[in-house]
Amino acid sequence: KKIYPKKKIHTIYHQFELIEQNKLTKLNKFFYSYALRNINKLDLAIFPEINRLSYFIEESGLEKHKSFILPNTCELSSINTNPTKHNVLEQFSEENFIVAHLGNVGGDQHYFKNFINATQKLITKKDIVFLFLGRKNKKIDDIINQKQLSNVHFIDAVPHNELSQVYPFIDLGVILYKGTGYNYEFCAPNKLYEFWSYGIPVIGHSLKGLNPLFDKPEKGLLTSFDNEADIANTIIEIKNRVNNKEELKKIFETELSISSYLVSFKKKLEELN
Repeated sequence: KKIYPKKKIHTIYHQFELIEQNKLTKLNKFFYSYALRNINKLDLAIFPEINRLSYFIEESGLEKHKSFILPNTCELSSINTNPTKHNVLEQFSEENFIVAHLGNVGGDQHYFKNFINATQKLITKKDIVFLFLGRKNKKIDDIINQKQLSNVHFIDAVPHNELSQVYPFIDLGVILYKGTGYNYEFCAPNKLYEFWSYGIPVIGHSLKGLNPLFDKPEKGLLTSFDNEADIANTIIEIKNRVNNKEELKKIFETELSISSYLVSFKKKLEELN
């Protein structure tokens, strides 16, 4: 705006990763502080979740009407009947209740150890199986080698375009994030929306970024992942529910699909002119 003062220029800020000032370099902290001081010159700020926006408003004084929530969501699954099963799932039968974590796992930011201990509490439930699809680190391998995990299966990552052959056969999705930092406490995982787009309920730890999103029972349940018994009991509770995948798909289509958000986003941009 300073370079082209006579032209009509709109400044739009899109933040995905939440900015933690104590983790910035001196140079980046200088630029970020400059941006916060001049926040009134911003025309629009975009955030993936309401809690990340609220955090930014507290730091900057941004006026809320200058913001827009654009979740890290996707389109509704177009698969209806008779989906093709990916070969990585051949070991599972139709009687299995598949609890799945998709994506890399490992490190202090995940409740992996607690979750694995919870799976052992359900080892007598022969129909419940656990699937980890993605890369894992040596720390995870060490935990696996220490335990007898007959009901837990680890499979290397498959290309994203092949997940349409995996999602339709999952019964329960898992988010393992632990609030070890602001970006995990105020998480905005794309896998959450992908699960929901296929009608898959999800369980996870009660994080500030997730709490506002789990506003309907069809979406799943949040609990304390610090408590292994709570994890196991939550899995059983959802398993005992009537299958409501189609109802969750309807909720996703009307409330969470990226298409509806893009329509609203276009109107927001038009308001700037």
